Amino acid sequence: MNCIIENHGCQHYIQSFATRSLEEEKENDRYKESIAKENGIENYIVIDCRNSNKEWIKNSIMKSVIPDLFAIKESDI
Repeated sequence: MNCIIENHGCQHYIQSFATRSLEEEKENDRYKESIAKENGIENYIVIDCRNSNKEWIKNSIMKSVIPDLFAIKESDI
């Protein structure tokens, strides 16, 4: 499918107790995406998993290109 799917927890959106600052985390995210695209990855998909809630994550998936890329519908999740 020529894709990377990355799940972003809360440390990607707010300062947390992680070892990196929020800005360092965002810089690392930009770096990973740029490296992926430089290496031919066409679909770099980020799923917002800041809330460990089925509906939250399902909505994030449905807002992404995943349904089109994998030919799935909401009831498949």
